[in-house]
Amino acid sequence: MRKVLISSPIALICLVLLSATISCSNEHKTIYHEYQSVAGKGWQKKDTLKFQLLPSDSARVVALTAEVRNTLQYPYADFYLVVKQNIADSIHWQTDTVRFVLADNFGRWKGTGGGNYYQSSVYVRTLKLPPHPKHVVIRVSQGMKDVLLKGITDVGFRLEYR
Repeated sequence: MRKVLISSPIALICLVLLSATISCSNEHKTIYHEYQSVAGKGWQKKDTLKFQLLPSDSARVVALTAEVRNTLQYPYADFYLVVKQNIADSIHWQTDTVRFVLADNFGRWKGTGGGNYYQSSVYVRTLKLPPHPKHVVIRVSQGMKDVLLKGITDVGFRLEYR
């Protein structure tokens, strides 16, 4: 096996700068990321989680992604999340029903994680974030038929610049 040595100090500096640029570009892409926990006994059909977003200083196009964490107690292969948000216009609300496929046809959990906890993400939509939005909120409720849904532990959202 051959060892590759960086013999030029200029090449080393370029490599360090490239690595720093790549790592920094991903950090500044995410402008909002938050999770909220669901009650330990289960998620009541009538319960709504509320996410309050901070105002932005510029109008940009953003992607909204929903995320859930589930345990092995979750009884279904898919999960429906009802997302109401007023990000693009603080007066008008948009509603999306988002489907998460949490397990395959053989009952194997998808998403990341292992053991008892798994995390899954689903793209919701692309929005134009207005400059200085006021009262920007995301409200979510579970879209399943169960009055008390067990196995969903956390729900989160991510906004990223496009």
